[in-house]
Amino acid sequence: MAFRGLHLTREGKGWIRNELPHIHFSAEAQVLVFCPTIGMELTGVVNESFPSHLGILVFSLLNASVSADHLHQKGYSYNSQNGKWAKLHQEKDDFFDVDSLVKFRIERIHEVGGEISMDGMEPVFIKPTVHHEEVP
Repeated sequence: MAFRGLHLTREGKGWIRNELPHIHFSAEAQVLVFCPTIGMELTGVVNESFPSHLGILVFSLLNASVSADHLHQKGYSYNSQNGKWAKLHQEKDDFFDVDSLVKFRIERIHEVGGEISMDGMEPVFIKPTVHHEEVP
């Protein structure tokens, strides 16, 4: 997901393999790797809201979704008028909309063509925190 301290080894000299047009270099770096596991708890931002699922972006990079079945299990219903998943008879701000924060657990992990996506369960709405500055 991130790296630093990238530098070429072998004095920066590259080599050509098997008569291919690419030059290969050896390099070293410190690398931050993300390795999600089933049951891991993550927080993301809702980027899509559909009757079938919520689309979620994790770390502004990875796609996840929570199915309508899991949302129904947690007491949410989809409102086709406003496109939001909301709990009935609850607080006014207990709903999922685009840009809402959601906490969930990983149920499944998919990898296709080097891209990771995750299916989530047990969604929890995270209320935005409001910070009040003290006025002297």
